Amino acid sequence: MADRPSFFKIMHSAVVRERKLVSLVKKFVNKFGQNISDTSVLNVRNGTAWNIELKKVDGAIWFQNGLLDFLEYHSIRAGHFLVFQYDGLLSDGKSQFNVLIFDVCGVEVGHRCICNNCEEQSNGRTCREPNGGVGENSANVQSFSPSEAVNSWQSDVAVKDAISFESKNPYFISVMKSSYVNHNFMNMPVDFVRKHLSGGLPNIKLQVPDGRSWEVGCSSYMTQIRISKGWTAFMRGVNLQKGDTCVFELIDAAVDLVMEVHIFPATNKLEKL
Repeated sequence: MADRPSFFKIMHSAVVRERKLVSLVKKFVNKFGQNISDTSVLNVRNGTAWNIELKKVDGAIWFQNGLLDFLEYHSIRAGHFLVFQYDGLLSDGKSQFNVLIFDVCGVEVGHRCICNNCEEQSNGRTCREPNGGVGENSANVQSFSPSEAVNSWQSDVAVKDAISFESKNPYFISVMKSSYVNHNFMNMPVDFVRKHLSGGLPNIKLQVPDGRSWEVGCSSYMTQIRISKGWTAFMRGVNLQKGDTCVFELIDAAVDLVMEVHIFPATNKLEKL
């Protein structure tokens, strides 16, 4: 897949509660602003597409009419992070963006699921939501301060690499936050579990491309489903670090559950565009 220019936005409570507008990242505007039209289409992995008007003021570009409906439909809350991939102009002249949504736990939500209830349940409401402001080129991979979140994602292109992953098999993306690498669990998207891992709390074989594998077990905590038993051994075996991004691909569900884990290490590169 061709490398698309992209940027990240963290949703501040002012956007969600006070209905303020969201601007495009300045660096992105400086590079591509002349090609951006007055209307955009936001495509989400669940198959929905949204027409959003854009407003240009003093060199800045803001998402305007239609954005709040988009946020409400996808149950986006303060602390959620949106990845915008610019995909050029459509034949009708509209600017096209592919949007990925991550909850406050750093887990992608809404992937291949149009059900509102699933999206609500996968928002990770048991996680503490940050109180900080809107960040650029940033994402909150745990319940820490916005400045820490900005620093984390500014030094990490792992997410950009992970979101280019494609497979015919079901999969989800998770960003490794501090609690995942320092403790013995990792949350999974509830909608993914309900759709693909039905039948209680299963044992799963996690394997990596070099052939090594680890048996892990799942547990429940409030509304979350976690990989818990065996997670620490897997994490240490593959040397997972805070900020690494993992794609968990379900490659076998016929008899035993097997997930191939594709790991995209965090880096210190700042370039996102």
